Amino acid sequence: MSDKRLVHITKENQINKILKKYRKGGRSTIYVLFTSLWDKWSMSLINKLEREYGGNEDLDADPIYILNSLDTPHSFKIFKTNKVPHMIRIDKLGLYSEDYLPKIYENLLTL
Repeated sequence: MSDKRLVHITKENQINKILKKYRKGGRSTIYVLFTSLWDKWSMSLINKLEREYGGNEDLDADPIYILNSLDTPHSFKIFKTNKVPHMIRIDKLGLYSEDYLPKIYENLLTL
């Protein structure tokens, strides 16, 4: 079974609750992926993630929260996202931000 699972976020308050819960001592690692429905690179990445992790229901797996600019535009301001795809990884070492596509693939997909 894969070590990550996909969670699509469709409302602003969902990501706020997730981040608040994480700050209170939640998961070991979470990923937040900012995408656009009109960006071919974002859609290609989401398709690959769906093939890799789409069927994973394991709650112990690290979540990849997927947000898009249509459903959650204000969430993009939290991390000053102005380029997509944009990945944020939050773990015990802190916050890691990446918008370089090959590095995003390296972080999210098993090679």
